[in-house]
Amino acid sequence: MQEKVKEYNCPKQCGNCCKKFYLALAKEGEQDVDWVRWIANHERCKVIFKNGICYLKLDLVCRHLNKDGQCSIYGQRPLVCRKYNCETSDL
Repeated sequence: MQEKVKEYNCPKQCGNCCKKFYLALAKEGEQDVDWVRWIANHERCKVIFKNGICYLKLDLVCRHLNKDGQCSIYGQRPLVCRKYNCETSDL
């Protein structure tokens, strides 16, 4: 049986979810410090610590974001995009 996934509609259609995203790397103290420093030295990448968790923030633009800042495949967007809650997902 497939689990029902909560999908979020984008009320603002701001495109923020298409321009940046966060990946949890590790709990604070568990990450390899040299690796985190290496990541932090790259353009469009930032390491953020919040609530004891180390996140990697990537400022990368999705190829499906159109010139008006809206998703050109909104009706067929991938599941990860459908699950993104722009109201609570920004660090």
